[in-house]
Amino acid sequence: MTPLLIAHRGDSAHAPENTLPAFEQAIRKGADWIEMDLTLAGDGEVVVSHDFTLWRRARSRRRLGDLSAEELSRVDVSRGFPGFSPLGVPRLQEVLTAIGSQLPLYLELKSEGGGRRRVAHRQLLERCLELVPRSSAHALASFDTGLVRGALQARRRTILILSDPVALARLSAVERRALHAVSIRQDRLEEPFVKRLREEGQRIWTWTVDGETEVRRALLLGASGICGNDVTRLRSAIARYAGELG
Repeated sequence: MTPLLIAHRGDSAHAPENTLPAFEQAIRKGADWIEMDLTLAGDGEVVVSHDFTLWRRARSRRRLGDLSAEELSRVDVSRGFPGFSPLGVPRLQEVLTAIGSQLPLYLELKSEGGGRRRVAHRQLLERCLELVPRSSAHALASFDTGLVRGALQARRRTILILSDPVALARLSAVERRALHAVSIRQDRLEEPFVKRLREEGQRIWTWTVDGETEVRRALLLGASGICGNDVTRLRSAIARYAGELG
């Protein structure tokens, strides 16, 4: 069975990550799902960004949580992609309106450590539950098992993301069975752990996969979803090795 192609932050090899052009390019190039990262702006709006500061994408040391969604929409995050017009940080609502009916979205809720931030994490989850239609095919995802548990309790399609297999033990057997998928960092995708997941009936997804060797290894280990930055290259590698491996 050919695995799902999941566009990591959109077609982020060729467009500014976590922006509408990156998502739209991923759709045009044939992605099955689009992964994106969510956090809260200072006014409580859900915005699409992997980082909690603007340094990497806009060379500003300001935190997203110190700016409103409107202010973030005016910050140019197209750095490194000169062929694009200035692009701000989009709101989740904007993205859902533009592409939410076209394919499923893998919505990663970002979290930071520290007790005082747990309130913000809960606010992020609650706001996402309000914005994302219950009837949609979209999935809420996180490394944070507290957020994963909250999404499961709300009876939403939910993905646990992990880089350490030990994290799976933080969920009960009932919670694990309710997951839509377990998404594992590609260098931690190993046979003993994969075997255990298969025995539990889990869908196995993996990230971030860009090289052909990594694609082949993921397929050999039974990954049913492969998340990468370059949609065209990933599509070609999946087609090649899925055919080769039968």
